[in-house]
This record gives sequence, C-alpha cells and structure tokens, in this order.
Amino acid sequence: MKPGKIDWKTGIVLEWDRRNGEHARTFTINTSMFRLGLTPQAEVRLQIDECITHTPEGNFGGIANATIGTK
Repeated sequence: MKPGKIDWKTGIVLEWDRRNGEHARTFTINTSMFRLGLTPQAEVRLQIDECITHTPEGNFGGIANATIGTK
C-alpha cells in the first residue's frame, strides 16, 4: 500500500446459532476496516464490528470487536 493512502472496507454478516435447542441470530451491521499506508511494506489497520444479537432471553447490541494492528 502506498504511503499516505487510506483504504476502507465494509460489509455485513448474518450468523445463526442452534445449540442445545436454543436459537440465536447475530447480525453484524457494519464490519469496517480502515487501512493507512505507512511505507510500501507497512500499514496500520483499525477494525470495528458493530453487532445486534437476538436470543430467546432478549436482544443485545454494541461493538463486538475493535482492533488496531499492523501488517
């Protein structure tokens, strides 16, 4: 990746879980990764996943994962 270049990737995910007779769905509304080129061989990455989970006990939502890394 070129130094100073910014890249943004996004998507959605739907997961079904049917363990032990229970039924849960997780919908990842916005999984986003931002990349910033530092050198031709190095970049900094920030990834954020925002999810909503529906279970028989109720609904839960929020940021599931937030990571910072390099490559």
